Amino acid sequence: MQESMLQKFTDYLREVLGIPVALEAWPGVERLPFFLRDRYDFFYFTLIHTPYLLMRDRTEQGLNPLAISKHVAQVYTYWDGEVALLCDTISSYVRRRLIEQSISFVVPGHQLYLPSSGIALREYYRTKRPTVMSLSPSTQAVVIYALCHDAEQPFTPSMLAKRIGYTRMTMARAFDELAAVDIGEIVPKGKERLLHIPHGKRALWEQAVGFLRTPVRKRLWTRQPVADWPGVQAGLSALVSDSMLADPGRAVFAMSSMEWKAWKQQHGDAPEFEIPEMDEDSCELELWSYSPRLFAEHGRVDPFSLYLSTQSMGDERVQSALEQLLERALW
Repeated sequence: MQESMLQKFTDYLREVLGIPVALEAWPGVERLPFFLRDRYDFFYFTLIHTPYLLMRDRTEQGLNPLAISKHVAQVYTYWDGEVALLCDTISSYVRRRLIEQSISFVVPGHQLYLPSSGIALREYYRTKRPTVMSLSPSTQAVVIYALCHDAEQPFTPSMLAKRIGYTRMTMARAFDELAAVDIGEIVPKGKERLLHIPHGKRALWEQAVGFLRTPVRKRLWTRQPVADWPGVQAGLSALVSDSMLADPGRAVFAMSSMEWKAWKQQHGDAPEFEIPEMDEDSCELELWSYSPRLFAEHGRVDPFSLYLSTQSMGDERVQSALEQLLERALW
């Protein structure tokens, strides 16, 4: 694996720059701290009269820009030339952070960023990524799932398909959408792709919130719930139970459009259950684009979906309660 990557590196430089490069094992590696020697392989080469030390991460743990920055800074205390990271793949988020910090890196076949030598080349993929204005309901469900679970281990499409009830193909498309807008870090590994959430749920929320939409497709009035009612507490009902807001006096529930359709079919379409307007015995029902039961706790919708479904309400007290709810959820 190492020899293959090093060969790709030298071939790539010869192809794009027309310069043959000879890599040699760096004898100064023994002076480095053990954790750097344990994680990276080091080779040195000269390019346009500039000595470079090439760092190759052998652990395949996923690239963390903050950790890389610290590791590179430590290597510089033992090396007088330039330092460059060798990667077989890199997410656009990590690439952007490395460029912001002027950290040199090479992804053979795709990108060469050596600012000290005045070189910044990128070869774009032939397939153009779709323009994403907002995430599809299934992709938004992936984000909500990750926000609710403090995931330290990466996800795969097959894993998420089992956990949240979508097909593996739908989850694969969700990964495509997330990659298109740089949400999380998606890294190929063999025949699978891994979705990493490397910087915690607050960073994930900040990356995703601009692409998230209210899950509410429709609101209607119904009679009070019966025993096998699949709805969960939502809207102001859910917010009141988790804040200092006054009880609105009218219950709000949520379920997916598919769950509502299935429930009506089970009960002979229950025409008397849905009513045309509010009365003293009615409650409000929100029909969602994904099932709120996937992430509900204690009979209430999750805080992130609750925020998205009620943030358009203009009441300042509601907005203040939502911000406090979100802060607690992101803590």
